[in-house]
Amino acid sequence: MFCAGSYNEYHEISCIRACRSLGGTMHGICFQRPFSAETMTPIPDNVQGAILISIIDFILSFVIISGIGVVLAILPIVNRYWVIDDKDLKGGH
Repeated sequence: MFCAGSYNEYHEISCIRACRSLGGTMHGICFQRPFSAETMTPIPDNVQGAILISIIDFILSFVIISGIGVVLAILPIVNRYWVIDDKDLKGGH
């Protein structure tokens, strides 16, 4: 029995019992309950939640813009190694 994907309480309890009966380790494959949406703290539906989402959005916009900048900075380097001549384009395959 692989206890990593506990989907409900009954399955989790049976995994814990099985792990304890085998010495508590279940040969190294008995894990704790996985991270799920049930354990996440929801963002409140009020002004504080809107401010929190705005801050997250602001920070992630810098991440996305920086990623685009990295791709644009790599393009000239790629262009040096993958030269396409006009003759090759007109010749076809």
